[in-house]
Amino acid sequence: MNIANGFVVTYPSLPVYWQWVNRLVPNTWVLYGIAASQLSDLDTPIAFGGRTYAMSDFLERVWGYTYDMRWWCVLIVFANMLFYRVASILALRYFRFLKR
Repeated sequence: MNIANGFVVTYPSLPVYWQWVNRLVPNTWVLYGIAASQLSDLDTPIAFGGRTYAMSDFLERVWGYTYDMRWWCVLIVFANMLFYRVASILALRYFRFLKR
């Protein structure tokens, strides 16, 4: 999961046939949400690869993060937590490993 979450290899750099894995990993949305909420609205210049970018442009070009997606990230993380919580409750309710 750590290879596909977009931290080691960025989303735009992933091959097209692996980009769907990036969107399934929950860590992707946490990293995306933190970076988008804290850094994507800044116009501070940053030097990368011999060029100077504004921070918002850098995050959009290199990482693929946009400021408009920050609330979607929150929604996706909470939906993921809710899904796993409900799945664990249902699994505890209906899967019985002890037979008497």
